[in-house]
Amino acid sequence: MVDVFQTEECKKYYSRLFNDNSNIVEGHELYVPKLQENEKLIRKMGSIMRPPVLKDHHVLFGTTAGKLYCIALIQ
Repeated sequence: MVDVFQTEECKKYYSRLFNDNSNIVEGHELYVPKLQENEKLIRKMGSIMRPPVLKDHHVLFGTTAGKLYCIALIQ
């Protein structure tokens, strides 16, 4: 089984936009007038918008919540 990394913000806001099957919850479809509200939620979740950097057995990436993460790879 593969562990899925979630930012703290994603854990906090994910269920507002997605259900247990990772489908968009009813009423939050990705079109106007909910588009701007949904985009704000996605950004609050700390989405990763750029490719991560691999350096010295660490993966580094920034999020839309303004945080930088560093995950050590197990050898």
